[in-house]
Amino acid sequence: MDVTSDIALFITKRVEDNESLLIHREKIIDTVNKNSEGMFRYAALVLEELEIYSPQKISERLRTMPKGISSMYELILRRLGANGNEEDLQMRKRILLWIAMAFSPIKVEEMQSACATIDGDKTFDLEDVILPTMQQIFTACGSLVEVFLDNKNYLRFTHRTVKEFLLQPKEKLSSDSRDDPYVASCLVDETIAHASMALTCVTQLFSKQADADDGNFSYLRRWWDFHAAKVPPGRHATPLSEQLWNLAKDFLWGDNMKYSKLDPLHLAAESRLVDILDWAHPPGVDFNVRGQEYFTLLMSAMLVLDHTHHNLLKLVEVVLKKDVDVNAKNVYGMTALIWLLDNACGDEESQVVQVIRLLCAKDDCELDHVDCDGRSALGIARYRQLSSSVQLLQKKGARVAMYKWKEEPWPQ
Repeated sequence: MDVTSDIALFITKRVEDNESLLIHREKIIDTVNKNSEGMFRYAALVLEELEIYSPQKISERLRTMPKGISSMYELILRRLGANGNEEDLQMRKRILLWIAMAFSPIKVEEMQSACATIDGDKTFDLEDVILPTMQQIFTACGSLVEVFLDNKNYLRFTHRTVKEFLLQPKEKLSSDSRDDPYVASCLVDETIAHASMALTCVTQLFSKQADADDGNFSYLRRWWDFHAAKVPPGRHATPLSEQLWNLAKDFLWGDNMKYSKLDPLHLAAESRLVDILDWAHPPGVDFNVRGQEYFTLLMSAMLVLDHTHHNLLKLVEVVLKKDVDVNAKNVYGMTALIWLLDNACGDEESQVVQVIRLLCAKDDCELDHVDCDGRSALGIARYRQLSSSVQLLQKKGARVAMYKWKEEPWPQ
């Protein structure tokens, strides 16, 4: 059986299960099946629209029904907007944004808390607000959102094409929708979305309930800094950046910072929060502060060497400008240079080489230091066969190639 026949059966079953549509059976089946062009999702969306009551003639509704999935989503957003108020629109925008950009599935109770949050309000208290009900969430988003895993009530889009539609540039909308606030304002700009989610999460972290084992706050505790790290560095990089980083500063150095034992600067370094280290911190903070196992900020910044993680080079540049001791050692006698090479692998060597250049630009950078395990930077680079790093270190004047207290030869 081909796809067209399967879609025809699907349409027939839906129509026959709805007494309001049944009397128009043939007309609906023929028109929807013809216009679906092999797309189940399109047929489902049209039927969902037809199941919504309207006094308009069925022939007119079928004639004016948009062609294509994207146009159907525009119609749905336009209808939802016309039937709601400004509060519904703002809630819809936040729900769609969060589901589209979340790093893990969002629970209904987490979404309820996010919708009730006024970004930047440090007095936010879950006990002082009326949360939207689950039904209000679904009413705001219509057929775009559903629940899965009933025992946990996670939210997701009803189809992958919803996310594809929301992430498309505004220029791809129909001409009528580009200036329609009910449609265009619901599209998701990924950079601004991460800033928005981070701002909401940090606002919630000021709540007295944020430290409790509360399902309303589990997402923000795990992911707020991941969203913040996705925001491009710069006080004015997004319309929300300055507010976000000032709020994050107040949280990190405030009385609410209880869930992490890390010093705020080290947390910022590990999380790649460039702006916290660059300008969004209290005056007079000590950038030579040590973390666990006597780690320096440079080491914390290089805990994860991964080409998929942005901001590393910018982070190292910012820390080096803060008059830090580039040769400071951790409990294992490792300098930032040795730590960098010890955690490097071939896949990230191009990034490693750029960091080496930054470290070696400091006049007092110790190239030949040997750590407690008898390893030097050049020795580690040779042992790991990081050829570009070896060449750069030798060019900068490194001569000691120790590894485990033995001279490490260059592999033949």
